Amino acid sequence: PMPRVKGLAFRSVLKALAALRGDEAQERVLAALDEPRSRALRFVVASSWYPIEDYVALWSALQRCTGSDPDFPRLIGRRCIEQDLRLVHKVALSALSVDTVLAISVRLFGNYYDTGSCRAHHAGSGVTRVEFSGCVGFSRDLWMELRGSMECFAEQASKSPATSLLVSGGRDGDPSCVMDLKWRH
Repeated sequence: PMPRVKGLAFRSVLKALAALRGDEAQERVLAALDEPRSRALRFVVASSWYPIEDYVALWSALQRCTGSDPDFPRLIGRRCIEQDLRLVHKVALSALSVDTVLAISVRLFGNYYDTGSCRAHHAGSGVTRVEFSGCVGFSRDLWMELRGSMECFAEQASKSPATSLLVSGGRDGDPSCVMDLKWRH
C-alpha cells in the first residue's frame, strides 16, 4: 500500500507557513498545486490519512513559492511543534529529561506517518541519536521538517537551544535518516 500522512501534519504545516510568511504565502502554495490536490488540501481533515505523495507535493510547492530555502522546512517543523503543544504539554515536557521527551516524541511518529519507524537513544552528555528507518516516499524537505520538530522537542525539555546534525540519509528518496540532537546539558 502507498504510504500515508495524517491530515494533521498538512494542517500544521499550512498553519505554520501562514504564521511565518502570512496568509498570502499559504494561498500561493495551495494555488501552486494541481487542482485536485489544491482542492483536497483546502479541506483536509486532521484525523484522515492522505497519500505521502500529496505531502511531498505540498512541500515542493511550498519551497517553490517561498524561495527554495533548504532550511525553511526545518523552521516550519519547529513552528509546528511550538503551535501544536498546548501550555499543559509544555509544562509537562519541561519536567522530564530530554531523553524521556525525545522517547515520547518518537512514539508520536506513528501518529503522523503510517510508514517507517523511529527510535531514539542516549548518545552522550547532551546528545541523543534519533534513527528513522523504512520511511518510504520521504523527501529531503520531510527530513528537514522532522529535524526541526525534534530540535523543538529537545528545547522544550532542556530549556536550551538544540541543534540537529545529520549523520546519514535524509536526502530525497532516502528511506532512512540518522541525526544527532545536541543541546546544552
